Amino acid sequence: MLVSRHGAAESQRLALLDYLYKQSFPAPGRFIDFPPMDNGRTSGCKVQRMLDARLEDMDLRVLFDHVDETVVLNILGTVLLERKLLFISRNIG
Repeated sequence: MLVSRHGAAESQRLALLDYLYKQSFPAPGRFIDFPPMDNGRTSGCKVQRMLDARLEDMDLRVLFDHVDETVVLNILGTVLLERKLLFISRNIG
């Protein structure tokens, strides 16, 4: 959420959100260009997506073959709420 106290008018915030919504998600290492705001008085900027591709091609079928979808959602909820999580398995792999 863009907060009004940052000095942009509601129409400018909506225009920015509309612009970003129409942009495609950049590939690793590529940029998203933000347009200038305030009628050209403020220059635009670029935000680069990191090159970290460790999880880009992760096949989640292996996870869902061993763990029920409800359990995966519970794990995700626990992680997002920053609770403690303990995994127990017969096989360390």
